[in-house]
Amino acid sequence: MSMASNTPSVYNNASGIPPDPFYGQSPGPNGPYTRAFAVTPGQPLLTMARSLWIGAAGNLTIITRDQVEAITLLNVPVGLLRIWCRAVEATGTTATDIVGLA
Repeated sequence: MSMASNTPSVYNNASGIPPDPFYGQSPGPNGPYTRAFAVTPGQPLLTMARSLWIGAAGNLTIITRDQVEAITLLNVPVGLLRIWCRAVEATGTTATDIVGLA
């Protein structure tokens, strides 16, 4: 398997990380997620989330990317919620085990 010349070869180093053929490329807004982080309602997100993984169903109060006021989504099922959001509010959120994906 040949790799692009700008891709660092880390396969044989001590970290054990395989080479990344997409090194230096942006995934784009519809591309795969490159970051995952735990979400605690009421606490600042590490970064803008492009989607949320809902581990346990419930209500979810969020502020989307372009809104200033929170909105509550009722009865959000377990699974992937594809919505850009910048905050998950504690008030009104009953869903748990939330993971932000960016």
